[in-house]
Amino acid sequence: IDFERKTLTVNKNIIKKNRDGKPKKYSISKGHSVEVWFYGSCKNPQSNRTISIGDTLVKALKEYKQEQENYKKFYGDTYLKHYEKKVLNEYTKREEIKILDAKAELEINLPEAQLIFVKPNGQFRGTETVRHAFKVINYELGIKCRFHDFRDTHATRLIEQGADIKAVSKRLGHSTIQTTYNIYVRVTSKMETDTVDRFENYTNSLNIPKTIENDYFD
Repeated sequence: IDFERKTLTVNKNIIKKNRDGKPKKYSISKGHSVEVWFYGSCKNPQSNRTISIGDTLVKALKEYKQEQENYKKFYGDTYLKHYEKKVLNEYTKREEIKILDAKAELEINLPEAQLIFVKPNGQFRGTETVRHAFKVINYELGIKCRFHDFRDTHATRLIEQGADIKAVSKRLGHSTIQTTYNIYVRVTSKMETDTVDRFENYTNSLNIPKTIENDYFD
């Protein structure tokens, strides 16, 4: 995140695996613990992107960052920091970056991972906090929704407000605008109403006579 330029750069994702680097689905089926985070590459080249963010989000992130700094002082040496360690995945035979955590009092000779969403003591939150809320809404309240719906809603609301489809496609990291239209953009009632209003305004601007005189009826 670049506060000065008001941009957010996406160049990796974060994946939860077991300690051997095996995927979550495999780990659960085999009874392995799933508790280690790894950096992964983005889905495709277009997913690597830098997008602009607004003043409201910048303000919220700055306040959150200051809150983190306050917690670091409060927890002192017991605050958890995170580090990047290159490891060979025995499952895929590829080099990956495992995210390790250690108390601040320890000297770790590894690059520090700057994770954004952490608990007051520094522990990484992951995506479970938000995903759990969606599961409750979906399964217990019976309202169909998914964590991924955040993305759908973001795209649809932007288009609804008249945002350029190419700009929206870039924000989502799509290779073509067709993907944005066909998969993520939903036609809302507001969009339908706006379409009718646009046509209504157009026809009214033509100054078409309400009645047409015909000599045949004279």
